[in-house]
Amino acid sequence: MFTVHNYNIYPDLFYDPKEHFWLKAEGKRARIGMDPLVQDSMGAFVVVQLDPVGKLMSKGDSFGTVEAEKYVGPFRSPVSGIIVAVNEQVVQNPRLTNAEPYGNGWLIEMELTDFEKEKDGLLTGEEPVRKWFEHEIQRYQEKEWLAES
Repeated sequence: MFTVHNYNIYPDLFYDPKEHFWLKAEGKRARIGMDPLVQDSMGAFVVVQLDPVGKLMSKGDSFGTVEAEKYVGPFRSPVSGIIVAVNEQVVQNPRLTNAEPYGNGWLIEMELTDFEKEKDGLLTGEEPVRKWFEHEIQRYQEKEWLAES
């Protein structure tokens, strides 16, 4: 783990640079959650709705929705697959995603169907993830999407 501007980052995870999800891939399965930068910019989560187990998705498809203090919209899947688990704790307590983005705040687990091809569009490893995250923090600050600390 390393820290960039008070955000903890895990270089062994895969990160979707477009939608700001992290993936913990193990074999043909992946646990998916939101990285702390994007969930911080949205504010406190108020409502999280997740699609049911068994849903087949292509990369970019919606797997649920979020209502937060500063954002309302869909969760877009960073990879293709089938939902095999939904985090009911987050549905019951949406702020868990804000409090524990890498822990109990995960959203879904998927059985991956095209990961070997799709992982090339994801970032992993300390150097690429650090560069991307630093750039994203700067971009978010310029757009005033983050509160100054």
